[in-house]
Amino acid sequence: MRAMFDLTRAMGAEPILWTPPLVPTWGSKDLRLGIQMQLLELYQSFLERVAAQRGVRLVNFWRTFPSLVEEYPGRYFNQPDGYHSTVQAQPVLARGIRDALADCLAAWKSGGRPRAAGRPRRGAWAA
Repeated sequence: MRAMFDLTRAMGAEPILWTPPLVPTWGSKDLRLGIQMQLLELYQSFLERVAAQRGVRLVNFWRTFPSLVEEYPGRYFNQPDGYHSTVQAQPVLARGIRDALADCLAAWKSGGRPRAAGRPRRGAWAA
């Protein structure tokens, strides 16, 4: 990942990471789901750590998605699959990513460069 971040920045672009939205358990006590949730927690924790260490922007939907929608999980996840977000979730995810990159996009449009790395932008989507 470090090499990808360095290459991205060398090309004048800004790397970004995002976590998946928090996966609803739908009240299940299935052992397999519990193991999968533990793995997902580890994965999102890894992304948080890497983003902080490398100064990479992180859109942390794992921590924030439930607060960004009016009803969680509601219509935003397929049940009983539960892992995959629905078409209704996509605009929420797109807004979070767009907001995270707003200053980069503005700088690019004006012919400039984004602000220095190492200070990830904060917003409603960041935890």
